[in-house]
Amino acid sequence: MKAVSARSALAAGLCGVVAGTAVGCVSIASARVFPGSPLDGRWAFNWTRAELLRNNSVQRPGRYLVEIGNGYISRLRPLPVRACRMTTNGTVAIFVCEPPLVPGVVAGRRYLMRWSIYRDRLTWSTVPGRAGWSDFGLTPWTRVR
Repeated sequence: MKAVSARSALAAGLCGVVAGTAVGCVSIASARVFPGSPLDGRWAFNWTRAELLRNNSVQRPGRYLVEIGNGYISRLRPLPVRACRMTTNGTVAIFVCEPPLVPGVVAGRRYLMRWSIYRDRLTWSTVPGRAGWSDFGLTPWTRVR
């Protein structure tokens, strides 16, 4: 492979350069990049009836499976719902939901939740002074994929 100047590498798109030689380039026009986050993947958790009652929640008890990726959070089980766009800013996740909605969620409203991952266990907490979902923090979520 021949040496590529920084200017021509930039013009060519996204390139890998090692010791002044191009090791692979992808045109920006052909690159499809989705914003990723450490939250991407599938997560499972269980809500008990007692936990939900203590939290005055309108959710149903049971096992839940959630998928996060491509800028969305989707509930797969017990009933599929793909209703919220999601971005992250540091350790804060920002959700904006669209119809169809789950109970207690307002379309177009920004919900903020602080997150932490340790050994494939995701825990959530509300951000003081901001709209959030206290149900998320009832029990840790476990990565399943």
